[in-house]
Parts: sequence; C-alpha cells; structure tokens
Amino acid sequence: MQEEDKYEMIKEVLAPNDYNFIVTPKEIDELIENMKDVVARGINFATQK
Repeated sequence: MQEEDKYEMIKEVLAPNDYNFIVTPKEIDELIENMKDVVARGINFATQK
C-alpha cells in the first residue's frame, strides 16, 4: 500500500460521518442520569437474589 493510499484511508476513518449531532435540552441529562440509577439498581437487585 502506498503512502497516499494510507493517508486517504486514515482520513476516511477519522472523518465524522454526516455530522449527526443533536442539540438536546438540559432536562435530557437529568433524565438519563435518573435512568442510569434505575437500571443500576435493577441490575444490583437481580444479581443479589
């Protein structure tokens, strides 16, 4: 593989795909934090039985 081919492959891998970013309100952070706690407690409860 030539240097130019390697450079192009690295550039393709590191390039973001379609810039798929979403701006969300602050409340979503709190909701995800709460869901994390619920899931963690459920896993702990299920594994301690």
